[in-house]
Amino acid sequence: MRRRVGHSGTVCCIRSFISTRMVAAVSDLLFALSLLLVMGHLCSSIVHAEDDIVRFIQNKQKELKEKEETLKKEEARLNVIKKDIDERIAKYEGLLAELDEKLKRIEQQEKEQIGYVVKVYEAMTPEEAALRLSALDEDMAVKIMRGMKSKKAGPIMAFMEPKKAASITREMSLFKARNREPEH
Repeated sequence: MRRRVGHSGTVCCIRSFISTRMVAAVSDLLFALSLLLVMGHLCSSIVHAEDDIVRFIQNKQKELKEKEETLKKEEARLNVIKKDIDERIAKYEGLLAELDEKLKRIEQQEKEQIGYVVKVYEAMTPEEAALRLSALDEDMAVKIMRGMKSKKAGPIMAFMEPKKAASITREMSLFKARNREPEH
């Protein structure tokens, strides 16, 4: 009698071999699938992170544009104010120039008038000039005396009351410092 054990043992071995191989293959497949799932999750996270970064950048760009618009508006407002100030400065400089010109004319007229009065007082005798200058307010007396030549002013001062002559002399020295007028 011959045994047929070999075939059934071979089948069992083959079945065992195939089962082991299938378990290993299934195990490898499951491992590969779990890796794919993890990678898919990572890719999804990366995509979400990229979306978040893109949104963040877009928000920052929007904020920068808004700030830029605000700065442009502020710059335009400041330019309007600057233009107004520049126009006012030009207007006031023009007025100052006019006033300066008028002041120079007034000073020139006053000089001419004082010059005429000086000539009148120089034509008087020293006694008469001293008497009349003593009666004037000191500012006017000083202006007239300063306009005179020193050879004419000296004798007039000699005929003045000493206190009045001293006061006028003091004012004449201060007048020069205040007005920086050249001495005759």
